[in-house]
Amino acid sequence: MTQHLVSRVLDLLAGHTRSESIDVLVTWVGAITLFRYQIALRHRGERSALERRTGFLVSALALHLALRGFSWLRPEVRWLGALMLVPAALVPLAMTLFVEGLLRRHVPHWMKWASVVLTIAATGTAVTLTLRSEQDEAGLLVLLGAMLFTMVVLATLLARRDRASLSRSENGLVRALLVVTVLAIPLVASDFRFMFGWPPARMGTIVALLFCYTLLRRPQEHAQLRRWVLDVARLLVRAAVVCLLLLLALRGAPAELLVPISVLATALVLAVAIADRLADASATRADTALLRWLARPAPRTLREFVRELHHLSITADALVLDASDLGPYDHDALRATLSLGRPVHSRARLREERAAAGARGRGADELTDLLERTGMTHVALLSAHPVHLLLANIPELPGKRDVELGLAAVMRHGQLTIAHEALAERHRMVGA
Repeated sequence: MTQHLVSRVLDLLAGHTRSESIDVLVTWVGAITLFRYQIALRHRGERSALERRTGFLVSALALHLALRGFSWLRPEVRWLGALMLVPAALVPLAMTLFVEGLLRRHVPHWMKWASVVLTIAATGTAVTLTLRSEQDEAGLLVLLGAMLFTMVVLATLLARRDRASLSRSENGLVRALLVVTVLAIPLVASDFRFMFGWPPARMGTIVALLFCYTLLRRPQEHAQLRRWVLDVARLLVRAAVVCLLLLLALRGAPAELLVPISVLATALVLAVAIADRLADASATRADTALLRWLARPAPRTLREFVRELHHLSITADALVLDASDLGPYDHDALRATLSLGRPVHSRARLREERAAAGARGRGADELTDLLERTGMTHVALLSAHPVHLLLANIPELPGKRDVELGLAAVMRHGQLTIAHEALAERHRMVGA
């Protein structure tokens, strides 16, 4: 019974040919990814005008991709084909609004009117003709023409933008999106391959995924177009590897499936890359927590600084020891060891230094003993005169260096606090 049900479901989700089944899989991979991106945008508490316009464009694309997968599976259902064309017809208007927000400039008035007219004309013509006759391709040609005309005009506007009015990061993003727009013209046309008989696979979904991936790159990554090209090239190499593995697993697959399988592999790799970037953007990472902590009001005394340490996860159990806590130890040896090399010293690194000669070797030995006594793993010098040490416990696992860098930032914050407290004390003494 279960096997029969599964077989029935697979039959319903299968196209008339293997190539059509792959086309449906690709468009649904794109739809799911774009819906995930839209959800991430909605979860932001404060959204800019550009984010709202991006959300409109992504929503139209995601809905179109989801509906057209069903439409391709059941081309005989005319109302489904008409419904699929509604969000597609909104894309020219959504693209125009997005470019306005991206350039922070109004597009020419004629372009605004053209996008509205094209949206109305494409929607009305495509839906009317599709409902009247499933064989009439005039409506789809109107939609294709509207999309291609809009992309050509918007690509021209992006290329002729006022570069001086945009930041370096904004100009870098525009350059990358200009390349995406140029690539979109032939790839979007491939979605209408049943009119032209070529190419063997629909590739418009790749453009939507590449668009989202480009938007999710960090601002500093937009400084050079070369970095974007290299990142996309690496993704394409991964897609080629996935395609090769799929072909090995499907030995005996006909040659005409090579291009569709390549498109599917590219869509999967881009979808995973977007999911990774969304996870990085939405997760509460250690560096984000550190930035929040550093943005808090600066402590004015060492006592306040110690209290503030408990508000940060990496220093929640940290200790600050002063000269009275370090009575049995050689303070000069401790200072000599901690003033050399990295600002934060781990227990493992200190053990490697214990064999060294001179005062530094002695300081490493005493610091190792101190860390073992207190159950801590890292130590940093907050002040040399009088001596103050910051001790923290960080699991010594892969990835700890990023945490050590955060601990070094905390240490510098503490050094500034101690210096400020000492300066305030001198001013009080002078005033007295």
